Amino acid sequence: MNIFNLFTISRYKKSVNTIPKIEKHKGTIFISEERYKLAAYIKRLRIKRGHSQVELAWIAGMCNSGVSRIERGHVPLTDKMARKLGRALRVDLIKKQKELEG
Repeated sequence: MNIFNLFTISRYKKSVNTIPKIEKHKGTIFISEERYKLAAYIKRLRIKRGHSQVELAWIAGMCNSGVSRIERGHVPLTDKMARKLGRALRVDLIKKQKELEG
């Protein structure tokens, strides 16, 4: 095992309950807890349905990088994206998003 693998493994051993930070060149941006929970929910559903990110993106009519950014919480989920992903995952993501927000 090389140093890169050790670094990668230790980097992903963080607790699931911690809210990740996005490192930017001009500081750190924190992801809101609601966005993080929704992103984790989408990822769990995708895995439960047996889809890869590429497959989910194809079914939803999105690009796979968009699905990846949504699952990491890097971009907010718009109503249009929620409808597309919800249809592909057979759930109402807009309703789930509103539950988490308030």
